[in-house]
Amino acid sequence: MPILLPTLLGLLAVTAIDFFGSLASRRLGFNYALLTPLSLITYAFIGYWVSKESALPWAILSACAVGVYDATVGWSIALRMGANLGQDPRAQQSGLRQRLTAMLGISSVCALVGHYLA
Repeated sequence: MPILLPTLLGLLAVTAIDFFGSLASRRLGFNYALLTPLSLITYAFIGYWVSKESALPWAILSACAVGVYDATVGWSIALRMGANLGQDPRAQQSGLRQRLTAMLGISSVCALVGHYLA
């Protein structure tokens, strides 16, 4: 299946970003949100890679699967690792529905960008 490897590597990449990014943001005192471009690049790269071997819907599906993982498991990792989320209390209180909606939209757009770059 041409989407399995890119999806699994995407899951691994966002796990590493969430884990190490949380630690670094806490220890070095920068806002964890500054690492967002790394996740966006990951979603776009998944779209690019899958589009090289399959059709656009599969690229979007793969990137969205990683986005859902990032919005759920990745968020949990960031909170448990004590990521520096800044001074805004709303950052820690964003609801699951809000995170999922945002991540599905963002990962879809990034997959489209990756697809058109392929």
